[in-house]
Amino acid sequence: MIPAKMRYKGRTFDHNPETVKVRDKAFVKEDNILFDEPLSRRTGRRCRVVSGRGQFIGDNCLNQYAELLRLYCEGGSGILSLPDIKPFFAYFTGLELSCDPSPDYIEYSFEFTEDCPENTPHTAYYHTCAQGENLWSVSYAYDVDINTLVRLNPDIRYINDNLENLRVRLC
Repeated sequence: MIPAKMRYKGRTFDHNPETVKVRDKAFVKEDNILFDEPLSRRTGRRCRVVSGRGQFIGDNCLNQYAELLRLYCEGGSGILSLPDIKPFFAYFTGLELSCDPSPDYIEYSFEFTEDCPENTPHTAYYHTCAQGENLWSVSYAYDVDINTLVRLNPDIRYINDNLENLRVRLC
């Protein structure tokens, strides 16, 4: 399976889900031309949807599911990091218990929907740093490559500087 871990709002999933499906779709407009074939053209993209399923196994599987449920109930959007896909902001829009829970085994399914209110792929997102945070800690927390953070934040001279109360551009 995927060696890197899935992350959402800074929380790393202890066990990667068994399946992950990323769905990207375009907005397509069809123009009917008199006495000719209809002409289709792409007019933008829809918000991407990530879905999947997995299981928790072991003595603490009910606690692991409860933690996932708390994250779901928290609401709001956060950065979703998937292996080999550029991190993006998303809402946790679906969580389902897929079997009768037992003390040592739970199956679940989930869904995330990209936060793209203006439907633009170039929306900038920021993180306001707390005391002691630097570019390295922001890179780790959001699973964004350090070189990307350096490129997006040219005003930050040193990656080890304390960035308390500064906004760091994430994407």
